Amino acid sequence: AAEGKTFSDGILTQRSTFQKFYRQDELRDWIDQTLEVTAVAAAPGIFFIFRDELLKQEFLASRVWFRRAAPRLRKSDALFEQHRDLLEPLIRFHTDHARLPKEWELEETEAICEVFGSLPRAFGVIRRVTGSEQWDTIRVERYNELLVYFALAIFSNQFFSLGSELREWSRSTGNLIDGTLLNSLPFLIVLGLLWWKVGRLRGRDLGLESSKLPGAIIFVVGIWVAAQLWVLLLRQGEVTIDPAWIGGGEGGSIDATTKIGALLGQLFGNSLLEELFCRAFLMVQLMLIFRQDRGWSVSGAWWAAAIFSSLIFALAHLPIDLRLERPLLMMLLVRFISALVLAAIYRLSGNLFIVVGLHSLIDVPLSIFSGSGSSADPAFFAFVPLIVLFLLYRRRR
Repeated sequence: AAEGKTFSDGILTQRSTFQKFYRQDELRDWIDQTLEVTAVAAAPGIFFIFRDELLKQEFLASRVWFRRAAPRLRKSDALFEQHRDLLEPLIRFHTDHARLPKEWELEETEAICEVFGSLPRAFGVIRRVTGSEQWDTIRVERYNELLVYFALAIFSNQFFSLGSELREWSRSTGNLIDGTLLNSLPFLIVLGLLWWKVGRLRGRDLGLESSKLPGAIIFVVGIWVAAQLWVLLLRQGEVTIDPAWIGGGEGGSIDATTKIGALLGQLFGNSLLEELFCRAFLMVQLMLIFRQDRGWSVSGAWWAAAIFSSLIFALAHLPIDLRLERPLLMMLLVRFISALVLAAIYRLSGNLFIVVGLHSLIDVPLSIFSGSGSSADPAFFAFVPLIVLFLLYRRRR
């Protein structure tokens, strides 16, 4: 500003000119009064005057509107619409299983991969277009369904009824990890946690003593070798080696991996679970109740506990017998007697691993021979517990 001295409502400059400085509101009021319009402030000291009221309103509106780009169709949306029919099988599969299929589980896999590159990428397009919330809901619902399945399986003893997810896990290992093992492991984990956290029990309290494992392995392997010799004696050497042990199963026959997997499924799954619960836990707890609370003798308490636990073992298998339409009374009697014999073997040997091994060989009489002669294996293993029981009894005496 020019230097000068105050004069009236402005200043008088050194060149004798008069200047007046307006505040923003003063300038706007002066313009409005002088021109009889409504000025629009554009910047400090700058005002716009519009002759056209419509242009004035457009200018005012433009000052509060944001410039935004027009919506564009996403690439994923375009791909989804273009290949909707191709993606429908993938959508149905993921809806049913809450997971992506393996290559062999979906006929359209090759066609989908040609377009999208891979199944995960294709499902990524589906998820972006349809929204992730509903797929998260499907995953939670499927998880809950599996929990219900496991709960029903443990109460109905239907361990053989594998879901597709478990069948896939089993197939991916060539059936070395058997379905029986996959079904039994969750229950072993749950019962193990209950025994450990609630019951304060340790492996030793349930008969799982590592020092007894080597002897049990030698004993059970010896029984299995004796079964193979038994077949040779019955057939007088006229036997053939099962092709599964030489070159794998042919013509739809079971291969060696599947045979071994079935036995491992019993050793580390079903047989271990049943012996831990029925013999090592239930029978021992019942014996303590009859002995301490009822005041029974050791012998009386053991017999009562063995009979009661064996009866529960036999009754627990009724659902599977009903499903397979087996003669119920005969199966109930066979299982009750077998359980009673195994209980006696456990008491006389004090080695749960031996009982688990015998139980496994009874359920899966693994043979290296093929033909009708190999059917002697089940008969042999059916009488083995009685033979073992007799030998243990004689040794104890």
